Amino acid sequence: MKSIVLIVFLSLSSILAFGQHSTKNQVDGSWTTNSIWTSNSSPGLTSITQDVTIDSYVIASNNSANQGVTFTTNAGLTLNITDTLIVYGDLTFPSNKNDAQVNIGADNLLIVFGNLDMGKNNAGVNVEEGGVVVITGNVVDNGGGGNKINLEGTGNTYVGGTSTDVDPSNAPEGVDGLEEIDDDGFGSIYEFVVNSNGAGTLPITLSEFKAETANTAVNLSWSTLSEENFSYFEVQRAAADGEFDVIATIDGNGWSADERNYTWSDENPRLGINYYRLESVDYDGYRETFKSVAVIFEPTNSEISIGPNPAPLNTPIKLQNTFGEEFMFKLISLSGKTILETSGSDNEIIMPSNMESGIYIVRFEINGLKKTQKLIIK
Repeated sequence: MKSIVLIVFLSLSSILAFGQHSTKNQVDGSWTTNSIWTSNSSPGLTSITQDVTIDSYVIASNNSANQGVTFTTNAGLTLNITDTLIVYGDLTFPSNKNDAQVNIGADNLLIVFGNLDMGKNNAGVNVEEGGVVVITGNVVDNGGGGNKINLEGTGNTYVGGTSTDVDPSNAPEGVDGLEEIDDDGFGSIYEFVVNSNGAGTLPITLSEFKAETANTAVNLSWSTLSEENFSYFEVQRAAADGEFDVIATIDGNGWSADERNYTWSDENPRLGINYYRLESVDYDGYRETFKSVAVIFEPTNSEISIGPNPAPLNTPIKLQNTFGEEFMFKLISLSGKTILETSGSDNEIIMPSNMESGIYIVRFEINGLKKTQKLIIK
């Protein structure tokens, strides 16, 4: 499948639009030259005079020539991407206008098979955590005058050509070349951009991946917008140590251009933090691992507590419902003095012999689950 998965933690409907309009294209839809907005069309590729928000998988091509996408006329025009945009050709903003902006949301994707030509002054590209921008050509301040493009955010940006018009002081990790895409773990983007030169479409897009606690289980749900040559998902889980194990396999749909929804419940989650991630496996054995999500689990009918509480002097106390997990324990006086600090998996704790009656604060942590409770010593 050699796939790229874009994981969005909120539903797409909840993150619509910084701009005035948003696209509604299907998975295989193209940003056509249709100049009239409808539920399944986009503005023309040229002479765009309004903000645009991409909230689905969109290909910007007129299917006859790679003319690119051009914003014109107005200053301060903004392109917001909350899913995936692939531009065949240049992405261009007016050379005589200020404040052009491209925003790529968390875990979203922009690929431009050409140059990114920004505006006159105060042009900027903001890439949020997990977002990816690939420009196969140059990043250019086409307004001239020595202005520099502000490249900001904590996402990943790759430029195949020159980026001399980018202000390096605003780029936390600079601008990497195209050869770095694969090294950074975006192998499917590397295949799509470098090896296939944009042929076909990105074969799978995962629109959301959620993990939610429910009584004694953790429920996982995710959706794919398209699948190609796809065999199955591995569901993997890790605790606070970060070591992932396969806990389930879920069959895929092979070949699909429609949205497919998946659910699975972990009936035996670890107490405390649980990291979940998906790994896709194609029919040809190709694998790709996707970004993890995390939940803190504590059974609603078996909450961790200390007992007895109140407790007599010189009586051991127990951490109840720890299920044999390792814990860290701290006993603190109301004045802030640490009376006892220990760790282990034996849930019986011997209290100091010199303790006095009173109220104490107990803090403990089990596999990333932190709790604070009062302990009364009689």
